[in-house]
Amino acid sequence: NQANGGGGAIDANGTTMLIEDSDLDGNATGGSGAAIRADASFVEIRRSSIRNATDSGPAGDREAIWASGNGSMVVTNSTLSGN
Repeated sequence: NQANGGGGAIDANGTTMLIEDSDLDGNATGGSGAAIRADASFVEIRRSSIRNATDSGPAGDREAIWASGNGSMVVTNSTLSGN
């Protein structure tokens, strides 16, 4: 998956989301969050893999997961690699 504005696989805005038993592989963006962009959201990731995410944004502003606003994120029993 690819997105120009952020959130190559998932773009959550002001919501609650559960990502469970998932494999997010090879997602890309030129914005924020190559795999997941979460703005003012609660995101929980369980038993999942986020790998090989590519963010072509400016150096120092590249990430597989981007979270902002009054949200939060919980990651348990998951793997982040090759990002």
